[in-house]
Amino acid sequence: MQADCLSDSVIQRCLDRACRIVVESLRIECCCVFLWDRSVQRLTPRACYGRTPEARQIRRWPQQQPSCDVVGQCFTNNQQIIVNDTDKGSRTARGIIKARSECATPIAIDGNVMGVLFCGHTAPDTFAESVFAGLQGLARFIGAKKSDLDRSVMLQEVERKLQSSRAFIREILETAPNVHYVLDYETKLMIEGADHFARMLGYAPEEVAELPEGVYSLVHPDDLSNVANQEKVMREQQADAVVTVEFRLRSKSTGYRWYLVQSKVFKRDRHGQPSMEIGSVTDIESLKAAEAELKEKEIQTRALFENCFDCIVLYDRFATCMYVAPSITRFMGYADHEVIGRNALDFVVPEDHAEANRIWLDLLQRPGGHAIVEQRIQHKDGSARWIEARLTNLLSDAAVGGIVSNFHDISERKDAEKKIFELANYDSLTNLPNRRLLMRELHEAILVARRESQEVVLVYMDLDRFKNVNDTLGHDVGDRLLTRVSRAAKAMVGDRGLVARLGGDEFAILLCDTSLEAATTLAADLIQAMERPFKVLGYDIRLSASIGIASYPEHGDEVEELFKHADIAMYRAKAHRNRFAVFEMEDARAMAARVSLEKDLETALNEGQFELYYQPRIDIPTNQFVAVEALLRWHCPRRGMVLPDEFIPVAEETGLIYRIGEWVLDAACRQASEWRKRGVQWRISINLAAKEMLRPDIVEQVRSTLRSCDLPGEAIELELTETGAMTDLEITSRIMVELRELGVKIAIDDFGTGHSSLSYLRHLPVDYLKIDQSFLPALNSATRNSTATSEHTIMTGIVLLTESAGLRPVAEGVETQEQHEFLKSIGCVEAQGYFYARPAPASQLEDLLEAAS
Repeated sequence: MQADCLSDSVIQRCLDRACRIVVESLRIECCCVFLWDRSVQRLTPRACYGRTPEARQIRRWPQQQPSCDVVGQCFTNNQQIIVNDTDKGSRTARGIIKARSECATPIAIDGNVMGVLFCGHTAPDTFAESVFAGLQGLARFIGAKKSDLDRSVMLQEVERKLQSSRAFIREILETAPNVHYVLDYETKLMIEGADHFARMLGYAPEEVAELPEGVYSLVHPDDLSNVANQEKVMREQQADAVVTVEFRLRSKSTGYRWYLVQSKVFKRDRHGQPSMEIGSVTDIESLKAAEAELKEKEIQTRALFENCFDCIVLYDRFATCMYVAPSITRFMGYADHEVIGRNALDFVVPEDHAEANRIWLDLLQRPGGHAIVEQRIQHKDGSARWIEARLTNLLSDAAVGGIVSNFHDISERKDAEKKIFELANYDSLTNLPNRRLLMRELHEAILVARRESQEVVLVYMDLDRFKNVNDTLGHDVGDRLLTRVSRAAKAMVGDRGLVARLGGDEFAILLCDTSLEAATTLAADLIQAMERPFKVLGYDIRLSASIGIASYPEHGDEVEELFKHADIAMYRAKAHRNRFAVFEMEDARAMAARVSLEKDLETALNEGQFELYYQPRIDIPTNQFVAVEALLRWHCPRRGMVLPDEFIPVAEETGLIYRIGEWVLDAACRQASEWRKRGVQWRISINLAAKEMLRPDIVEQVRSTLRSCDLPGEAIELELTETGAMTDLEITSRIMVELRELGVKIAIDDFGTGHSSLSYLRHLPVDYLKIDQSFLPALNSATRNSTATSEHTIMTGIVLLTESAGLRPVAEGVETQEQHEFLKSIGCVEAQGYFYARPAPASQLEDLLEAAS
């Protein structure tokens, strides 16, 4: 078909009608046919149909050369073109109809482009790929060479092609997932899209047509107001804009479902009121279900968020609060609006600002990083609370854009930690640092002193005879006294050092960056302060103290070494009581000797180096041996013979005395059993230490040993010093009674050297009183005729008093005939000493045994 053949009016009407069918079928704004005019070498608009007067003006466009717009590109490239958003593409019809969507299809004759079929619409995204086929068919028809056909046949063919294109477009609309419709307000029925709408809801088209209120009968009663509001908006607006509404429609098989309806006014009556609307219906049931589920999860999340134990805060990079959970009130007493917009440091205790800033700046450098901080925050009531905050840097996360802080109150944990620290590092009675904390502080002090070339002094103080206070006045008084002593020591030391209680009645003072001379001055002042009476529960109690001093670096450069040397010096001072001593190497040697003795003593027990010597005791009136005293001897391979006075004190301090005592009791009883088998009825006297006497199982131990040796209780006699007997009168008396019930005799040894009196001893179940040899006059042949001395009088008085108390006196240390005669003259019944026999092993007493048997 050539351009000059198109002037025929029939063909012109055919083209005009084709444009109109395209506009109405696709519901677009306009359609136009451009043909190439050879005479002027221009594209000329030859047919056009538009829904508005503005659109119809395209017919009057001037002739133009092919340009870069969509029509020109289509003609030049012989290629169909779609522009679905002219804001990003061509502007062919924008000036007239403000098109947002454009479509151009080439009209060709035998492969030669003769023109362009152009379509335009005011909405974007109007033309899909599926409309191409229909438009291409129409374009081919226009351009087909039909010169040999009758013009009426050509017109029928055009109409057939147009109807085919219209059916194709209708098929597209009917099979689309959304329903596109035209609704008549008068009949309340859809005049377009009704079949598709009915199928979408599961109805036959006639079932919908027979509904009394048309499609309105399918609307959920609760949603009719939504529909009415939609129509009200369309009535009142003048621009016929698209109105969106959601409501439920009744499906035949599944009940009510949610749908989204987007509509606009299609036609208005002569009064300007909408008479038809055009729109689309989309099933959004799954979307609504998803929204409901999301909303439920959001409610659950918010409930968890607002009621969780922790508090959650969102900060910007400058630590300004952007959001806070309502639980902030429970943690800090503030409402959320009192916190939002304020800086985090406004609520942090000032002392914790530096650490909080350091952690914050570090976290800013680590996107996605985490940090944990423990700090104190200020409650609205003014109190400070400990929190543990876990911070996460989500500044780079577009969905968050901040730093999330999740914190909880750890005040109770901190209080518990503080309590545990105090229990571990402080004395519960005096609240002074304990040994553990003192040693840590001493270690730190030595490090500083080593670095700064300073001196550190450790003062070790022990209260003398403090045990007497507990034993006589009770532990309550003792505890209160220790508290007073600690206060006095702290007041005297002041800020010069650290006062600690090591346990019992032992204290230590750490003096940093001081001199040994200053420490000795303090020690002297402490001793003087301890001598002043302490008034406790009505008692005026006087104390004395023994103090040892050691310094770094002179006396050691390690913690344990300083402790040991200060302790050694204290023991030297305690030997004389109420004085102080500075550590000397001689003290260390003495202590080393003591430790060596203790080690050898342990070896002696394990290797059987002990032996019993026996010293007979004579009955003065009959001049017969009636008993022997078992005396312990130690045959040490390295030391030689060691006497009890050298090792018994060490045994008592170390606790070895119990094992030694058990060995002595067993060995003595076995010897007594052997002698009795030979007819010798000597009673064996066995010495008991004060600690042994107070053993809870001492009575059972004696009973068991007697039973194993097949001895009666009368075969042994237990000796206890008067000081030991007075240690705890109540316990000692009870144990003596139980021993007496076994038949065992009880003797008080070294009477007169302690602080007891017969008035106390007479109340104890005692049989013998062994008078210390210091009371025996030094009588010999040279003094036989001398005047009676005071010693005569004292010894005579002791013997008489002993007998008057119902006890049998035994004189110790008799060395001369004159002393024997003197004792006989004053009525002393028994005696013991070198005059009668020296201590010897059992094997060396054969002559005496023969005489006794």
